[in-house]
Amino acid sequence: MGAKSWRDWLSPCLLYMPLAGMFGFFVLRQLPFLWPHLLLWALAIAIGLSLLAVRLNRNARISGVVILFAISAWYCMSYIPDRMKRATNHFGDGVAPEFAFQAVSEGAVPTTATPGKILVIDFFGTWCPPCIAELPEIVRVRTGLQNRRDIEFVVVGTNAGGDTPERLRAFARRQHVTLPLA
Repeated sequence: MGAKSWRDWLSPCLLYMPLAGMFGFFVLRQLPFLWPHLLLWALAIAIGLSLLAVRLNRNARISGVVILFAISAWYCMSYIPDRMKRATNHFGDGVAPEFAFQAVSEGAVPTTATPGKILVIDFFGTWCPPCIAELPEIVRVRTGLQNRRDIEFVVVGTNAGGDTPERLRAFARRQHVTLPLA
């Protein structure tokens, strides 16, 4: 079992190419900063085959595996979280673009940005399990900030997934949602 000829490299390459192609097509288009995945996979294949082909002592093989593991650990525990944080957080002090929501729930519903106030907008879908799961946390945050008159909350449903104002109202009644809905 050692990579002694080009044929020994053929199987890993045939496994790597479709994996890299699918990863590039489906993932890298959305998250281009994950391109080092392709290099790590190729490096892992090359190190693995080289360690098998070359008659190294046990300590050298273990060292190669440890080095690859250390690089992978840094990549997974430092590089990816940092890049994901940068890609998904878009905080700024700029003025929000013009928008207006249609009030769905009764009572006071913020439908536009108000100068001097912070408007927390939660985009929501009745068909979205993570959206539903985060509602209790948003309610807790709103309750904790209730005495702050400069912070407003609104849950905004979209027409994605077939949601309508009626469907959002019915969901809010069933789930006892007390947040303003738009």
